[in-house]
Amino acid sequence: MSCYVPLAWTGVLAGAETRRTADGDFAMTDGNIGNTVTPMATADAKKPFQRLTSSEIARRRREHRYHDGSTALTAKKIDRLKGPGRYRDGITDGLLLQITANHTKSWVLRYELNGVEKMMGLGPYPTVSLAKARERARERRLLLVDGIDPLQARRTAKIAARVAAAKRVTFAEAAATYLAEREADASWSNDKHAGQWKTTLATYVEPILGNIPVGEIDTTLVFKVLEQPVPAKHGAPAGTFWNTRRETASRVRGRIESILNWCTARQYRSGDNPAAWAVVGEVFKRGTLVEHHPSLPYAEMPAFMA
Repeated sequence: MSCYVPLAWTGVLAGAETRRTADGDFAMTDGNIGNTVTPMATADAKKPFQRLTSSEIARRRREHRYHDGSTALTAKKIDRLKGPGRYRDGITDGLLLQITANHTKSWVLRYELNGVEKMMGLGPYPTVSLAKARERARERRLLLVDGIDPLQARRTAKIAARVAAAKRVTFAEAAATYLAEREADASWSNDKHAGQWKTTLATYVEPILGNIPVGEIDTTLVFKVLEQPVPAKHGAPAGTFWNTRRETASRVRGRIESILNWCTARQYRSGDNPAAWAVVGEVFKRGTLVEHHPSLPYAEMPAFMA
């Protein structure tokens, strides 16, 4: 559908229907209240006619649904507004203040993409201030300049955030799943071996790495495990884990490496393994410590040799 109307009428046409009167002139009926608009002055009627397409008429009707936005919204104006509806901001294109029947207020961005009208929520008022709403509206409109749908961009970002959250597996969670899988496929050499894994991880690793997402574990944290202070025990002196329990510490490092390799295969983390010996060996030395027994007083030698 299309029709020709005087140019002077086009500003009024936003919510109006047009029809031809008995004398052949055009008349407009207000689409909201049903009243016939009085024909314009003869001088206006003699102005050239403008051909309006059905899509342009529909667009102007949509615009007519919103309260006048010829002047900018202010905080005082917003506080005074009570009636339900959508109120245009005279500064930011497409920014609307929406007031519901229960008088709650929120921000909406109206935009068109590929001929389709869309509405995007920008947050509640006054949690999102007028200045912040304008800033958000401008940011979304910049996406439109690049041909990006702001609503689709937000949905994509939310999905990416959910995926990232799902991948935030802690070391303790990863270790528990890894051990359960090895127990299920009988890959342990014996029950004692499985018990050693669980005991050493619980004693030396999980107090430091347990609550940390595996994607955030780096060499500094692995070094912290190997350099943690340990008390004297079973004849071994007090000192750092690596220096006083070398064999156990070396096994623990290998277990951390295995779990992190499993995490990489599961795509819970990426990059080099910070517990790999190629990395750790640049700082720590291999080899079993020689444990010296305490010296024996000379007077006790006969009893010792007996």
